[in-house]
This record gives sequence, C-alpha cells and structure tokens, in this order.
Amino acid sequence: MRNTARFAPILLAIIAAGQSGCGGAGDVRKLTVTATLDGNPLADADIQFVPKDDKSLGGSSGRTAADGKVEIIANKHMKMQSGRFVALVTKMVDAGGKPLKFANELAMPVAGDLPPGGPKNSLPPIYSDPGQSPLIVTIDPGEPKVELKLLSKP
Repeated sequence: MRNTARFAPILLAIIAAGQSGCGGAGDVRKLTVTATLDGNPLADADIQFVPKDDKSLGGSSGRTAADGKVEIIANKHMKMQSGRFVALVTKMVDAGGKPLKFANELAMPVAGDLPPGGPKNSLPPIYSDPGQSPLIVTIDPGEPKVELKLLSKP
C-alpha cells in the first residue's frame, strides 16, 4: 500500500499530460478561422498564417468552407506556437470566375505573380502580400478563434 501512495503523484502527472495533448504551453492545437468579405462568408479562400516577427513560431494554412470557416488542426507536419502572425488570403478562380478546387496545390501567389488569362486571385492583392497585408493577428495558445474581415476595396 505504501508503494502505491508514492506513485500516485507521478500517475496523476502522466494522466494530466495526456489530457492536455502533450503540447507545450505555447502550442496552438486547433485554430478556428472565420473569414468574411464585406461582411459575407468568404468561401473557397486559402488562408496562410506566417509569423510576423519570430520566424520560429511555425505557421499553418487551410481552406475555408461555404460558411467562411476553417479549422486547422496541428499535427506533426503543421506545428504552430502562439504569437503574432500575418494572415495571407487568396481566392483562386479560373478565367470564368469559378473557384479552383485544388488551389492549395498552387504556390501562394504574391500580388502580380500570375500570368494573364490563367487562374487569378479574385481578392485584392494587398491580402496576399506579406509586406502589406493588414491582417495581423495575435494567436493565443490552445484552441483560439480568429476572425478575418476583408474588404473588396481596402
């Protein structure tokens, strides 16, 4: 009985670590993003979060659904620490204005990088330019929620 009592604090610590996801104190486990354009849900938009100041924070990306929302879940390939990030947002469409189904397979275009007549970003170029994007957000650890409010005429 005496030996069991000695191991109880260790067992409780192991259980607590398992329930917290084993991540560090600053880890972002799930990022929920809501994007709107002129107040309406922004569907089929590719969103990328890049560190504003500290490049060691990692980053994440995802594509919005019809309701303008995306949940980005951390995994071994996409890790992110809390901190300040620039959100880069594109909505790639074909020549007819129809959203591309696999736009996330294209490289994230920087303003003016796309050839004429091919796919294009239907959003203002400022939102895809890391040096100009006004979408600077502080992302907290855990499971934060972020709102991105874009304007068609920023």
